[in-house]
Amino acid sequence: MKIWREDGFYAYQIEVLTPVHIGGGEQFTPLDYVIREAAGGDYEAVLIDTSGWLAANSERPEAAKALDEGDMAGLRRALNASPDLSAFARGRIRISSASLGKSLLQKSRTIENKAELLPFIRNPFTMRPYIPASSLKGAISSALTDCLNEIGTGPKLRECRDNREYRKTMEAMFGKIGDHAMSWAKMGDIALPPDCSSIRSVVGVDIKPPASAERTPVETLDPVFFNKFKVCG
Repeated sequence: MKIWREDGFYAYQIEVLTPVHIGGGEQFTPLDYVIREAAGGDYEAVLIDTSGWLAANSERPEAAKALDEGDMAGLRRALNASPDLSAFARGRIRISSASLGKSLLQKSRTIENKAELLPFIRNPFTMRPYIPASSLKGAISSALTDCLNEIGTGPKLRECRDNREYRKTMEAMFGKIGDHAMSWAKMGDIALPPDCSSIRSVVGVDIKPPASAERTPVETLDPVFFNKFKVCG
C-alpha cells in the first residue's frame, strides 16, 4: 500500500501481491450459480437470481416436476440446461483454471457434491465485490503493531505472560482502548471493478499430523487483473 498526503487527507493506492480473500460468511451453491465456458476455453461462474429464474420457469415441465418433488438435483440440471440466463445474471466471476472449471461444472450437476464456492464479500444490491474499511484498518493496524513491537524498548507481545500484560503493552503503543490511535482513522469501503477477481482451488495443510486436503474453492482478488485498475482511496 502506498500512502501520501493530499489536501489534508492521507490518500493511498493498493497493490495486491498475492491472491487475497475477504469473505462475508456467505456460500454460493449450484442454485446460486452456473458454470459456463467462456472465450478461449476458459470458464466462468455466472451468479444467478434464482428466485427470479424460478418464478419465470415454474411452468417448465422439468422445473415444475423438480419443485413438486423437492428434487434439488433436478433443479440444478434444469438451471444448468437453461439456454439463456442473461436476464437473471447478477455477475460473472472468472475461474482461474480450465481444470477447476470442468470440475465445478461436473460437481454442480449432481446432488452428491455440494459444489459450494466461498465468494468475496459483495454489495448485496450491486453484487460488486468490495474491500471493507474494517479490513483495511485491520491490515494497517497489524503492520503498525508488528513494527512498534519490534522497535519498542519495553516487553514484546510474544513475551507477555497473561492478558493483563498484553493489554498494558498494547496501551503503551497506541494509548488507552477508549482513545486508541487507530480509532481516529476514518476510511470508507472500496468498491472494486467487476473483473479483478477469480475463483481458485484451495488446499488446506495441517502441520500436526502432516496432511493436506482440498478445500472449498474461493474467490480472491487476482493480482494480475486487480493491479491494472490502481484502486485508490
